[in-house]
Parts: sequence; C-alpha cells; structure tokens
Amino acid sequence: MIRINKSAEPPSVLKDNCSEWTKNLDDAVNKYGSYSKIPKAEKENLLKYYRLKDIQDELAKASCRKCAFCECIPSEGGNLEVEHFAPKSLYHKLTFEWNNLLPICRKCNDSKSNHDTIKEPILNPSIDDTEKYIDFSLINMVAKQETEYYEKALLTIDVCSLNGTRLLKARADLLVRLSEYQQKLSQCLKEIEQASTDRIKSNKIRKLKESIETIEELGDKSEKYSLFSKRFLEKSQEYLEAKKILNNINND
Repeated sequence: MIRINKSAEPPSVLKDNCSEWTKNLDDAVNKYGSYSKIPKAEKENLLKYYRLKDIQDELAKASCRKCAFCECIPSEGGNLEVEHFAPKSLYHKLTFEWNNLLPICRKCNDSKSNHDTIKEPILNPSIDDTEKYIDFSLINMVAKQETEYYEKALLTIDVCSLNGTRLLKARADLLVRLSEYQQKLSQCLKEIEQASTDRIKSNKIRKLKESIETIEELGDKSEKYSLFSKRFLEKSQEYLEAKKILNNINND
C-alpha cells in the first residue's frame, strides 16, 4: 500500500459534468426516497459516468496501474475498478467527486464493500502518506506501532483483507525471490573481501552494483507489492552493507 499521485484537477469530462451527474442522482434519491430504492436499471444509467475511460485511465496512471490498496496488478486481483472511498451507497452526493475516487482491484473492492470510511476512517492512499503507517512481519502486513494513525492502519488492513491468502501467497513468492537476491549479495560481499588484487576487487564491485540495481527494481513504485520489497531491503544487513560499500566508492 503506497500513496498514489492523483492530479489535483479531475479529468475534463468529470470536471465539466460532475454537477449535472450529481444533481440527476440526487433527484432520483429524492424521488424514490433513498439511494437503495432507485430501480436497478435507472440507477445503473445514472452511475455509469464515473466509469468513463478518461476517468479510469487517469486513476490507473496515478497508481502505476496497480491496486491502490494491495498493490497487485489487475491480472492477479481482477479488473482495476473505480472505487468510491466513501461508499456511494451511503454518500451518494460524493459519487462523482474526484477526491472520492480511487483505483482498486476487484478483490479489495469486494472486501472493502460499503465500509463507512467517514464514521470509521481507514487510510486513504490519495491523501495519507501510507508508507509511514504500514510495515511487515515476515509476509504479514502490520500497522506500525507508535504512529498517529496506528488504529486507522490496523482497521485498513482488516477492512481490505490485506492479509488474505492471495496476498500472503504473493508476498511469500516475493520473499523467496528477495532472499535469493540477498544470498547473491552476501556472496558478492565475501568475494570483495577476499579479492587478491585491485582488478579482481573492481570486477566484484561492478558485479555487486549490478546485483543492487536488480534487487532495487523490486522496490520501485511501479512494481507490484513494492512496499513489501522496500521494507525487506530496509531490514537487510547484506543490502545495507553493499550500499555502504558503493557509497564509499562514489565518495572517494
């Protein structure tokens, strides 16, 4: 879970039509007495606009085409959908508000459902600096202790099922991959320490640099489950030692 970079301004199609679409929906709510009582076909016709391609594309771009909550890619969590952070079934006047829209996978959307984020707030990936409040214990996502949003982060993990089986399996696979890279780093460090000549040492350091570049790609924001990889590296003694060696060389 990482903070996404939504544009301050909504797509023009939403900016130009938000007021009208909202009024039409509000009129229907008043006509039938509640949002839930609007006939299905009529409701679908009133809601369809928030799924317009320009809106979906802008949201997907903001999240590097990943789910804003679990960081999976669409092929692993179902289609990337437009999510209403405050559920439209409870707050229909926010249905077309840009600040209320997020990109989310089908699995997380089903888990979050109509949770009332106004009365029981969870982390909002487009507003909160989520990385400050999320950590991992082995493959389990956990809320960081002693942070201002500890309870909010804890609730987010629960509401969105961010420790569900599909995500635990994905993180386990990634953990194996990261551990393999870590072993390679460890071997590179030993070879540098045992190098008998400057030329051999230079070649080993070049190999170390290439390994670092490869492993750091997994923590890039565009990669799936990037925060998990980033947290792993922050705690890896081999990675930190390798970075120290390379930094010292660059500063010489």
